[in-house]
Amino acid sequence: MKIVQVINSLGGAGAEKLVFDLALLQHELGHEVTVITLYNFDDIYGKRLATSGVPVINLGVKKFSVFTALKLRRYIKKISPDIVHSNLFPANYYAVLSLIGLKINKITTEHCTLNNRNQIKLLKPLEAFIYGQYDIIAAIGDGVETLYKKYLPEYEKRIIKINNGVDICRYQIEKVKKQFIGIDENMFIVTMTARFEAQKDQETLIRAIYNLPANIMLILVGDGSKIGEARDLVSSLCIENRVLFLGFRQDIPQILSLSDVVVLSSHWEGFGLSVVEGMAAGKPVIASNVEGLREVVDDYGLLFNVGDDLTLSKHILDCYQDRAYYASLAEKSRIRAKDFDIRVTNESYLKIYSSLIG
Repeated sequence: MKIVQVINSLGGAGAEKLVFDLALLQHELGHEVTVITLYNFDDIYGKRLATSGVPVINLGVKKFSVFTALKLRRYIKKISPDIVHSNLFPANYYAVLSLIGLKINKITTEHCTLNNRNQIKLLKPLEAFIYGQYDIIAAIGDGVETLYKKYLPEYEKRIIKINNGVDICRYQIEKVKKQFIGIDENMFIVTMTARFEAQKDQETLIRAIYNLPANIMLILVGDGSKIGEARDLVSSLCIENRVLFLGFRQDIPQILSLSDVVVLSSHWEGFGLSVVEGMAAGKPVIASNVEGLREVVDDYGLLFNVGDDLTLSKHILDCYQDRAYYASLAEKSRIRAKDFDIRVTNESYLKIYSSLIG
């Protein structure tokens, strides 16, 4: 098949990671895949795709404009794909506008349980038009599926759930020593991998670490607009020697291998790939009790209410103090991770593509 993936950018977030993984797998299976991005910032995965033989086209969008849709249309007509698969707003809008009058199968993937546009009644006719042009609206989890079936009841039959996934094998590596990042082997390492944005709430985890013994250390992986506030909080609590900011990393399997517990403290999530990555690495996972995370963690990990640093501290301390309890949670993680293999996700999408081409 000829497949075009359209997304805002190829930075380091979950939707971008999904497009990156799907494009690589589909390319390896012999499909002709092209990825088209709107913006050219934090284009981390784009460079890796290009070196792997997957063409990446950047439109260089500066602001929302109908001319961008026309530019996208020219590229799509030149490629003449069987499927156009969009991810995120405004890429899903541009994809529809660029394909008006063209008989090309269209699918979009929704990644989040929070959509500010569906709170604005004046936008509903436009939203209904845009989503009505798609043959399939894929939701990455139960919460996202429920949201869009409620928001777009007229298109309920087009809305299907396809779980996100990760490359499970990539995280099943030999144990990496903590000296890999200059940490004493006796330290108990708690890790969170996420962008520093309001959604992710690293502050709650930082406060939880403050409540814990001095040999429990926190690693924060990622970058973003809120990283300065997180650093300020660490400084105000005088725990600079117990919190390590690693920035964006491409060696996440190694970082998770040397970690002891993986946490995601988000205010909301569509899915939570970093939780599945932690599970794939065989680590106990602790997550905030929100849609998207709750369905992934289920009975295989630990949950706490959003912002509740005291309960989060207790969960971490229980893992630290009770090795048998720790081992049981780690085994549950390994079992659960098998439900979210990216190869299964890719196979589901390819079946949808094939059924649409028919």
